Amino acid sequence: MSAYIRLLAVTCIVCTSACTSMVTDPINSITAFNPYITKDGVQSFRFVAKSKLPSYLEGQDIRQIHETQISNELGKRQYCTRGYNIVSVTEVQGNNLVYEGVCK
Repeated sequence: MSAYIRLLAVTCIVCTSACTSMVTDPINSITAFNPYITKDGVQSFRFVAKSKLPSYLEGQDIRQIHETQISNELGKRQYCTRGYNIVSVTEVQGNNLVYEGVCK
């Protein structure tokens, strides 16, 4: 009976590990997305993403991919419904890009 329990435990661990690696997609992992309103009432946001794409996306336009992710995040939150402008992109430690944007 204890052999069956061990087999079941090992099977669960292996399945969980396999599922976790399938769900963890580096292109969809956002370091941070923070919408906020400035003191003067301007709706703004900060988006932080990795500055390097995974190897299977080599040759793709990283800015276009990040802007698609920004649009998706804004849409999910129904934030900046009239559009947005990226006002700055800054590279910071840890191979990250910080996008600062304002809503129209």
